[in-house]
Amino acid sequence: MTVDGGTKCWHEFVTAEGHASEVIDSPSPHVICGDLDSLPMEMLECYPQARVTRTPDQDETDFTKSLRVLDEYLVEKRLEVDAAVAVCDWSGRPDQVLGNVSTLLRAAGEPGAAPVFLLAESSLTWLLPAGSHVLEVPARLREGRCWCSLAPVGRPARCVSTSGLRWDLDHRELEFGKLVSTSNKFSGEPRVTVRTDSPLVWSMGLGYISD
Repeated sequence: MTVDGGTKCWHEFVTAEGHASEVIDSPSPHVICGDLDSLPMEMLECYPQARVTRTPDQDETDFTKSLRVLDEYLVEKRLEVDAAVAVCDWSGRPDQVLGNVSTLLRAAGEPGAAPVFLLAESSLTWLLPAGSHVLEVPARLREGRCWCSLAPVGRPARCVSTSGLRWDLDHRELEFGKLVSTSNKFSGEPRVTVRTDSPLVWSMGLGYISD
């Protein structure tokens, strides 16, 4: 699925000389959606097989609406997925960052919805609902160079405990304007555990892409 202007980014990616066209079997998206205000209409002609779904409602972001379109498509095609991975670019736009985080929180409130991950050039972000979590840390990320972050979303987290971080939390309260665990690092352990009474946004660096 491509969303609005993301369709142009996808087209440039798969048509780059000596690039993705050699490794992607089916470069045509199955679904193109969004309000389509950032997509040249002639580009739709490049993907005649794609289903085009217009979502003009301006009370929600295209990302939020695209997840609803995805759910409808999966139900129609009787498909199941383990997760939805959104390939995104922060683009120096803090408003879009905040919008994406809001979408993570909204998506987590949908019954039976698959978890949503935000994959950027060198980071991965997702929502940790209230409860206990165990995160496996790849060996290449345990060297101390890669950052990780825990931040409350929607409301303060009154009781957060972790293990496996350089600066662990022990029944600490996280709240914007007070303490947030940004710019943390891995301790070198193969696992990170997180216990929280409220949703947290977990974000982590992925090291160098060339690695």
